Amino acid sequence: LQIFDGVREIKICDSYTYTGPDYFYAGRTLHSGDRFDIAPSDIDVLKFCQANYATLPGWTGPTENIRSYSRLPKNMKGLVKYIEERTGAKVGILSMGPDRKQTLIR
Repeated sequence: LQIFDGVREIKICDSYTYTGPDYFYAGRTLHSGDRFDIAPSDIDVLKFCQANYATLPGWTGPTENIRSYSRLPKNMKGLVKYIEERTGAKVGILSMGPDRKQTLIR
């Protein structure tokens, strides 16, 4: 996560909007404006999709030497929470750098 140190805003693609002509896909007819939570697997659909981004606030200070979750910047914790909410999975390991000592276990 330390690669985001100093980044003001973090953009995460969270959905796609179909902008093409009516098209039969996955048992239904797509219309322009339909949204997908995951990227469609059909290239003829994907080529007409526009990515939609959530914008999360970044943090300014260095984090590579932080060794406990409680000491992480508020906005970094917000990013982790966002990922957990969107995926339905709990984040258990956070990497603050390439060294083994920079791995946080929650």
